[in-house]
Amino acid sequence: METYSFNKVRFAVGLLAFLWLAWATLADNRELTTNRHEVAIEGLLALAVAAALAWLATVRLEVGRNGLTYKSLTGTRSIRWRDTSQLFISWRQRYLARIIPWYRAFRVEVVDRQGTRLVFGNRLQGIAAVAERIGEVAAEQLTPLLLAELAAGRSVDFGAVTVSQKAGVQVQGQPAVKWADLVSVELTDSELGIARRLGPPLVLRLRYVSMAAACEAVIRQGQRSAKAAAGPPA
Repeated sequence: METYSFNKVRFAVGLLAFLWLAWATLADNRELTTNRHEVAIEGLLALAVAAALAWLATVRLEVGRNGLTYKSLTGTRSIRWRDTSQLFISWRQRYLARIIPWYRAFRVEVVDRQGTRLVFGNRLQGIAAVAERIGEVAAEQLTPLLLAELAAGRSVDFGAVTVSQKAGVQVQGQPAVKWADLVSVELTDSELGIARRLGPPLVLRLRYVSMAAACEAVIRQGQRSAKAAAGPPA
């Protein structure tokens, strides 16, 4: 079991904000004789920041072979890999003044078969490495199950992509790519690309593709199975 904790940089920034608000509240309480409501507003803001810091300090994520567990001041939620129906891992580049690259905002969303949803991101320390590790463990545990689904003739759902032995690869809003028309599939850290003989490549942002690594593996296996079934070219 691997454990990840809260973002220390966010906590430090929040702590500085709390200290400044607390100082401003005390100073204004001594000096102001009118507009006393402003002191109350500052005090409430300081309390709100303190509550947010208390919550952030309790955030923990545990990732293991059986699933993941998210803990915080508001409670504990666990999702087992075998019960996972959707897993989306994506990021967006944030810019300072719309020009200077600042940081990557990550989003991890896990949904089980009962509809329980767990969403988190940069509140965790080292979220880029955390997201990568979640993707690796999920792929290890779920890919064999999804390959078995494909081999049994059932459609496998990956969000905007559906894979089946009969129909090939179906991308939402696009005609199905038959196995004979599929050239290749490639996964990067931000996109899934599907090259086809007829038409331009289909490129999907990972925020729309569930279990991207497993999706790539299932598509590759489907392509190999289709080629084997077709036999050697005449």
